[in-house]
Amino acid sequence: MRTDLKLNYGKLREVRGEISEYRQSLERVDNGLENLKRFLAGQESEAVDKLNKKLSDVTINIRDKIETLQLLEETLEDYVDDMERLVKAEGGGITRVDTWDISFNLSQIHAAVRDSFLPMTRSVNGMPHFSLIEDEEEKEKKKKRERNYNRLERFRSSDIMSLKRRVERHLEDLQDIYKNYLKPYEKLDDTYRSRLNKIYSSHTSAGDKWANFWDGFASVADSFITAFAIAAVTAFIAAITPAWLAVAGVVLLGAGVAVMANIPEESVPDWLKPVKEGADGIADKAVKMLKEGPVSVVEDIGQGLMDEIQTPEGIASVAGGMVGTLAGGYAGSRVNSALKIKKVEYKSVEDTIKNLKETTNGKGIARNFESSGGYKKTIKDFEMLNPKNVKEIQTQYGIGRVGTLSDGTKIVARPGSKTGGATLEIRISNRKVYKIRY
Repeated sequence: MRTDLKLNYGKLREVRGEISEYRQSLERVDNGLENLKRFLAGQESEAVDKLNKKLSDVTINIRDKIETLQLLEETLEDYVDDMERLVKAEGGGITRVDTWDISFNLSQIHAAVRDSFLPMTRSVNGMPHFSLIEDEEEKEKKKKRERNYNRLERFRSSDIMSLKRRVERHLEDLQDIYKNYLKPYEKLDDTYRSRLNKIYSSHTSAGDKWANFWDGFASVADSFITAFAIAAVTAFIAAITPAWLAVAGVVLLGAGVAVMANIPEESVPDWLKPVKEGADGIADKAVKMLKEGPVSVVEDIGQGLMDEIQTPEGIASVAGGMVGTLAGGYAGSRVNSALKIKKVEYKSVEDTIKNLKETTNGKGIARNFESSGGYKKTIKDFEMLNPKNVKEIQTQYGIGRVGTLSDGTKIVARPGSKTGGATLEIRISNRKVYKIRY
């Protein structure tokens, strides 16, 4: 069901006239063939028999087309007459009825009227104050309050309520127009669509139906693929673009729109006219949003979506755009994650032993420290020191690792030790050694 109907009555009547001319031409051809068949009726030969058979087949085909054209002509004439009785068009005979948009606008008007009149239709607050002891001054104040109260109440009950009733009557009139003319307009279009579908079903060959199906499928598929590709590429680029670059792009685009929107129309060369029109459109929407708030943008998006999904190609385009956005965004995020180089913050020897419990007992030259996490944490600390020339070594406790820091410090990771825990040995010199037990 299409809710947005755009009709050109004048053009439809032209099409009906062309169908009529085509039908009349075929009728003249049919009459000519009948005359030819009558002429050949008295002839006897094999060639004439074959010609007569061919003429009969052609005549049947032409008459079927004449019948189809007659039905189309009558249907189109009835369609224009019936539709025009509901909604007339002035000038060029062009009209547009969007029942969804009109219904939405009517609901907005009703809500605005209700919210506007609600505070004004309540009884006036502030009833006159009464006191047991009143002097002359207080009595005068009381009279003034009563007069003011009565004036406001009369204004509310007469003027405001009268205005409210008039506005409500006008709203009822608008609702009646929608109910009695616009909604039937949409339903009548659906009725004629069904009528035309019956003509198509009964007067179209199986081969033509199959060909039409694939033409329609190709058109829908093309809309889907095109929208998918554009949305996917856009989402992919957006996903891999750094935030600062995206912000810079938006700023530059905004500046470009502002410049183009303020350039006089006559100063723009022909090749830049489309850009100028686009910039003017964006600027108009921006001004509208500033005046009416974000709700105007939501309304435009909703209206645009409803306009888009009026046809199978439009539905396919919207679906393709949504799927393409999801696919492009997902692919972009994956690529972005793969391209990001994880920055490892390597530790110094001092950072490694910092905040560790020292257990040095004075025996030997090594300073001893305690950590936790076993051999897994040992290897992690080993790697965080960023050693070079790392090799595996065989120890009595299993396979360990050895490497050298940039200053020549030798570090060794062992899965065990005499004390039982995994060990990271940091040998800065023969007289400066650190051992961390895990």
